[in-house]
Amino acid sequence: MTIASVSWGAAAVGGDEESGQLELTLAHGVRRVQVVLERALALLLRVVLLATLVCSLVWLLNGPAQLGIGLGNLLGASVLFAGLALLSGTAALCVGAVTGRRTYGLAAGAGVGVLGYVFNAVGRQSKDVEWLLNLSPYHWAYGNSPVANGADWPAAAWLWAISAALVALAAVALERRDVGA
Repeated sequence: MTIASVSWGAAAVGGDEESGQLELTLAHGVRRVQVVLERALALLLRVVLLATLVCSLVWLLNGPAQLGIGLGNLLGASVLFAGLALLSGTAALCVGAVTGRRTYGLAAGAGVGVLGYVFNAVGRQSKDVEWLLNLSPYHWAYGNSPVANGADWPAAAWLWAISAALVALAAVALERRDVGA
């Protein structure tokens, strides 16, 4: 899910600018902020659709596989799952909008995913580096074991709020930058 989200986010603005498609779109009188917001909405819809599909499949298999997952816990875990993927995707979108380069967007989105995963893994190894867990979006999302214990709603709010802030930053950056230069 993170890989797909990063790919979509990086292609949303940075990929279109590299291919020249963004200049063509903007030549039709579309505002730059509108382009960023609509592409972020497309990213959001894709992520939510996939998270809904995963949630539905797990719910369908819950009974036959005797998983014993409560619907509330599953829905909360799905919100966190989508928020985590969206964070990497919006980081890719933001850096793509700031730089105009798909590759930089891919690196930023992958960096959020990989570093978050590494901080989570290393932070669990020793009390001396436990502070790394505070830097890991994976820990924010899954540190509470949402499928078993229910979602950590403040963590979910942070994931979604940071994603919204990255989209806003992308919109401001694209508004102020020369495209195709």
